[in-house]
Amino acid sequence: MTNKNSHSVVEVKKFTLFEIDQGIAKLKRRIDEVQGLVTANVPFGDARANTARSNIRESIREIFGSNSPEFQDH
Repeated sequence: MTNKNSHSVVEVKKFTLFEIDQGIAKLKRRIDEVQGLVTANVPFGDARANTARSNIRESIREIFGSNSPEFQDH
């Protein structure tokens, strides 16, 4: 049985220079994706916007980790 009051351990990521560069590249791709949606005037509820939100969430998880404060906040 799982305790409702149990919390996952928050892990703060220590980055290497290579990981920083990779993370920046991933985030730039997400920014470009969102800017493309804005340029195309895509509505918030559109499937392309939902995909972009999912891609942003997954990128944050990949960059910072599933137990990171960044992932849990966003």
